[in-house]
Amino acid sequence: MDTDNDNKKHLFMFKLIWSAVVAFLALHFVVLQVLSQTQAPATEADLSNVDQMLIPLTCVSVIMLVAAILLPPIIWKSANKNLMQSENPQNRIKSYFVPFLMRLLLTESVSIYGLILSLTSSSPTYFLYFSVPVVIVFMLSFPRLDTLKKIAGDCS
Repeated sequence: MDTDNDNKKHLFMFKLIWSAVVAFLALHFVVLQVLSQTQAPATEADLSNVDQMLIPLTCVSVIMLVAAILLPPIIWKSANKNLMQSENPQNRIKSYFVPFLMRLLLTESVSIYGLILSLTSSSPTYFLYFSVPVVIVFMLSFPRLDTLKKIAGDCS
C-alpha cells in the first residue's frame, strides 16, 4: 500500500512537469500571436532568411524528435543496470526522471525552431507545422501509473 502511494506521488510530479512543458508550448503560441499582431509584415529580406533557415531547422527538428523518442530509453536502461537488482523500486522511478525530462525538452526544442521561423516570417504557419509532431510526442509521453509500475518492476 505504501508503494502505491509513493507511485502516485511520483506520478503527480511527472504529470506536473509534463503539464508545465505543455503550458510552455501554449505560451509560445500566445507570444507568437501577440508579436505577430504588433510586428510589421515580413520584408523580402526576412522571407529570404526564412528560406535559408527552413531546411536546416527542419533537419535539426527531425533529429531532435528522433533523439527525443530513442535516446531516453537507451540512457535509462544503460544507466540503471545496477538499479534493476535494487530492492527499492522507488529508486528506479526516481532515476527515470532525467530521461523523461530529456524527452520533453528535446521535443520542446522543435516548437522553438518553429517559433523562430514564424517570428522571422511574421506568419504563424511554421509554428503550427512544427507543433503538430510536438503535440503527438507530448501525448505519447503523458505519464501514467501503469508506466511507473512497469519501471519500478511492480506489475501487480
